[in-house]
Amino acid sequence: MAATNGFFGNLQGPFAADEELFTKIQSECKDTIEYISKLGIHYVGNFDLDLSGTRWKQIFVRINGIEFQIGITRMLEL
Repeated sequence: MAATNGFFGNLQGPFAADEELFTKIQSECKDTIEYISKLGIHYVGNFDLDLSGTRWKQIFVRINGIEFQIGITRMLEL
């Protein structure tokens, strides 16, 4: 019977475009990891409002060629 290991980690940026985060995570982990089942991204920068104050600046991240938008919560969880 397979079981999840229950481990989680934290990796702090900033990160460069095209930086391989799985390799970075593995280099900072004492054990070998085979996969990541959940990923959370928290954008800590400020959001810029337009002059009317009704539209948020769009923040995007690209993971394996797929673009995701980080919304008003500043968090993305996959």
